[in-house]
Amino acid sequence: MKKPRRGWLKIILYGISFVLVIGLGILGYRHVVPTTSYSRALVMAYDDLNDIEDHAELIVQVSVAGKGRNVVRKHIEGEGRSHYTYTPLKIDKVYKGDVRQGSTIELVEPVGYERLPEGLFFIGYLGYTPIQKKSSYLLFLEKVDSGAYAICGLYQGKFVWPPPQELTPEKLEVDSFGGHYQKLFEEVIAKYPALD
Repeated sequence: MKKPRRGWLKIILYGISFVLVIGLGILGYRHVVPTTSYSRALVMAYDDLNDIEDHAELIVQVSVAGKGRNVVRKHIEGEGRSHYTYTPLKIDKVYKGDVRQGSTIELVEPVGYERLPEGLFFIGYLGYTPIQKKSSYLLFLEKVDSGAYAICGLYQGKFVWPPPQELTPEKLEVDSFGGHYQKLFEEVIAKYPALD
């Protein structure tokens, strides 16, 4: 009887090693790069700029002042969870409200991350882009129970400020630029000075 050759044994071991490395790489990737999951939300639509201004407790120009913190709240009933990101914002200019220029407030956004056995997930709302550290904003805000502030109308009260030269959805940090949001944007541009 012939003995198996060492060459075949090496090929089999290399093959098994290759499959293990690829499998661990895919598993690791799922835990480092988040899978995005969106849900839909009912959002109050503001008729015009006057409507959103009346509703807002604060109208401020802000920049991100630090790293946000992620909070996952489990619902009392059932299996559901709510995801939030709390981000400190520095007040650069106040148009309405009882805060001082240079002070810091906390913004709560209905988006967040959750690590599950299947991997890392980003959970957000369809149509809403979270604020970015590199950008500054004009925000229309309302106070929530936690003492933090939320953006009025989810995306309707959030404007990249000063407005970029090129008005594309990517630069404006919105899903699409047109319709209702574009109308609000044009009213905001006409009323609020972009550079002071």
